[in-house]
Amino acid sequence: MSDVPQVSFFDAQAASFRARAGLPARVKSAVAAAVVEIGRLVPARSVLDVGAGTGDIGLEIVASGIGYIGFDASSAMLDEFRIAADEAGFSPRLVVADAGEPWPVAPGSVAVVFGSRSLHWLDPAHVATQ
Repeated sequence: MSDVPQVSFFDAQAASFRARAGLPARVKSAVAAAVVEIGRLVPARSVLDVGAGTGDIGLEIVASGIGYIGFDASSAMLDEFRIAADEAGFSPRLVVADAGEPWPVAPGSVAVVFGSRSLHWLDPAHVATQ
């Protein structure tokens, strides 16, 4: 049996997740800036956000103009991300997909793979393979 909680666990908390477990603004921007800097990202290079959730850090990356693809098994979490992105004037590429399955990108199509509070739920060998 997998250690990953059921999608319904995340769906049930999506509406309150940002208020309950969201990161402070300074942390979100610092983490996003570090991803861009360490990944040497420019707009032509994309980041893949594994377990994008409500977009705490993803929205910061999108706002920086970097190519972005976020995926999560919880459509409700991604709905919250879409609402926040729409309010900020952005339309990030968000995909409902299970990170325990093949990831929704072609091999070599992204420059950086990033996961905030998500990768520990996954089998390390699967993450390395993807």
